[in-house]
Amino acid sequence: MEALAKDLRANTRASIAAGSLAQDLESALEDHDIIIQGTPLGMYPKNAGETPVPKHLLRPGHVVFDMVYRPLKTQLIKDAESAGCATIPGAEMLLNQAVLQFETWTGAAAPREAMREALLDNLGQEKN
Repeated sequence: MEALAKDLRANTRASIAAGSLAQDLESALEDHDIIIQGTPLGMYPKNAGETPVPKHLLRPGHVVFDMVYRPLKTQLIKDAESAGCATIPGAEMLLNQAVLQFETWTGAAAPREAMREALLDNLGQEKN
């Protein structure tokens, strides 16, 4: 983990620190506003319902991005919404990756809303 932090420090001006989820999460969330969840926790079917961030640590100033796209609303996203956080579900990442790929390969503007509808239909999710 420290090697990744060192690499990130060398390639960005952002403040980067390594730590342990179990030992450092609570203090880290007190000092930071953006939470990016990039583990499979919460993903259907094996890890559905799991979350790496306990609900009581979330506050309205947080922006929570969960990369998990199935289910559309993971437990983390549900908890964050109920805590008043701004949320970005993983389907947004998946959609924007597809939009960029479409535009890169075709040179044309991507039909974003049609792609969103197809994505949500294929994930078996509601379109909200």
